[in-house]
Amino acid sequence: MKFISTLTLLLVTSLISFSQEKKDSAFMAKQEKEVNKLEKRIGESKAKLVVLETSLAEKITKSEMAKVEAKNAAEDNEDVAKKLNKNQTSKKWARKSQKAAKNAKRDAKSARKADNSLESVREEIESEKKKIASDEEKLAKVRETVVKTENN
Repeated sequence: MKFISTLTLLLVTSLISFSQEKKDSAFMAKQEKEVNKLEKRIGESKAKLVVLETSLAEKITKSEMAKVEAKNAAEDNEDVAKKLNKNQTSKKWARKSQKAAKNAKRDAKSARKADNSLESVREEIESEKKKIASDEEKLAKVRETVVKTENN
């Protein structure tokens, strides 16, 4: 009778141990999959960040050029308006004033769009940096969990 109970106890212990190994193996596979997923996402985010930072320099240049053009157009409009003010009945200066005002308006709009585009790129860069930091933090936690599981 003792032999049968000992054999039963040994059988139950081995089954528990075997099921535990299966759980550990499944857990490790899941963790490995999570690590690969996070590493891939971090790599993609870093590549996107490089592209965004490259386009940032271009956007800054465009924004500065648009501001200069808007300033020049506003100065031209001011000059023409002064000339029209001296001779209010002149059709020539009225047309030039209207054209200069339209150009100044267009250039100001273009400068605003360039600034908005620049700000949008800056926000995207900050967003990508935050996402990379978050993913790297998650990756560190997953790796720490894997190490703890392997040590146990």
